[in-house]
Amino acid sequence: MQSNGNAGNGRPMPFAFGVTAITALIMLVMSFSAQAQTFVPVQWTSVGPAGSQIGSGKLNAFAENLSNPKVMYIGGGWGNTPRESPSQSGIYGTTDGGATWTPLDNGLANPDGTISSVVNGLWLDQANPSVLLASTEFGGTFRSTNGGMSWTNVDTSEATQFSQSDTKVFLATRRGVLVSHDDGATWKVSLAASAGASTVMTAAGVTYAGTTSGDVYRFHSGTWTKTGHPGTGPVHDLAVDPFNTKIVYANVDDPAAWNQNLYRSIDGG
Repeated sequence: MQSNGNAGNGRPMPFAFGVTAITALIMLVMSFSAQAQTFVPVQWTSVGPAGSQIGSGKLNAFAENLSNPKVMYIGGGWGNTPRESPSQSGIYGTTDGGATWTPLDNGLANPDGTISSVVNGLWLDQANPSVLLASTEFGGTFRSTNGGMSWTNVDTSEATQFSQSDTKVFLATRRGVLVSHDDGATWKVSLAASAGASTVMTAAGVTYAGTTSGDVYRFHSGTWTKTGHPGTGPVHDLAVDPFNTKIVYANVDDPAAWNQNLYRSIDGG
């Protein structure tokens, strides 16, 4: 794998996933669920941030303080260009519901000193919302204990998604799936993957992970078990029906084209 996260044709590797793909999978999960029969109409309002200083404006990550929804954080992803260049957005935060946004990049730096602008994931400790984690494409994983005002690097592996299961926080990285038992202060390998873990997610207490080699794993009773290999490319993203955790969706890269294929399992993989 190339360190810049690009395949040879310029497309991002699975470590550069998009919020759009996640949203689409979640909507599919809910639409297929027998317990989600009706939907309440939702009206969307743009709350920013906007302006030339945030690069392409493409957002890759989002976190919200559930006890105070006016506090939100966003992370910039890959730009909307033919070669998917970084957007240079970094992380922004708002405490007034999006009326104003503040860049939160102090300490959020790549090894070469540039801002780690490709932010793949954000995780906020809802019990202690001063603690915020950011997984990035080039700089690794960062931790803040003051709501993003400053950051400390806690792991140097390229990383994508966070997923919380009880008191554990999982993280998909180039080393595999890491786990933290102390709010992201320290990490250790939970599932080793030579090609890297591309995604991890938890629903109703069940955790699944996908790897760049195309495998899907399930975490249960402290053990990871391989459940399948749904396609011919890296697993880009996963979604699990929260009402029936045996229904799993896998968004898998198609190595022959610039697109992805969607797979579904009804027996847990």
